[in-house]
Amino acid sequence: MEWGRAAVDEVWPARPDALVCANDLIAIGALQRLQQLGVAVPGEVAVTGFDDIPMAALSAPGVTTVRQPVAELAAEAAHLLTLRLSGETSGPQRSIRLAPTLVVRDSSPRSRLAGPRGAEPEATRVT
Repeated sequence: MEWGRAAVDEVWPARPDALVCANDLIAIGALQRLQQLGVAVPGEVAVTGFDDIPMAALSAPGVTTVRQPVAELAAEAAHLLTLRLSGETSGPQRSIRLAPTLVVRDSSPRSRLAGPRGAEPEATRVT
C-alpha cells in the first residue's frame, strides 16, 4: 500500500485520468493518498487494481479490479504437475488461457469503461 501512496505523489502533478495499479493493495494505497490530497475518486481520477482481494471490496470507494480465476488456475497447475510427475509430458506443448473477470466498483465510473462507440465491456458489477 505504501508503494501506491508514493506512486500517487510521483504521477499526480500530471493529473492522469486513471491509475491502473498492478495489484489491489497498490490501488488501495493510491486511494488513500488521493483522499489525503482531496482528489475525487472517481470524479477526477479512476483507480483500478488486479486480483480482487477481499479488501478491494471493503475500501472506500470499492476498487474496480480484475479477478483471476484462482480455482481454475490451481486445478490446471495441479493437472500439469500430475502429468509431469507421471512422465506424460512428451506430447506437443499447448497453450492454456483462463479468462479473468472485470469487477467494476465505485473507484471507476461505468462510463469510463465503455469501449468504442459506447460498447460495454464484459464485466461484473459489484456494489
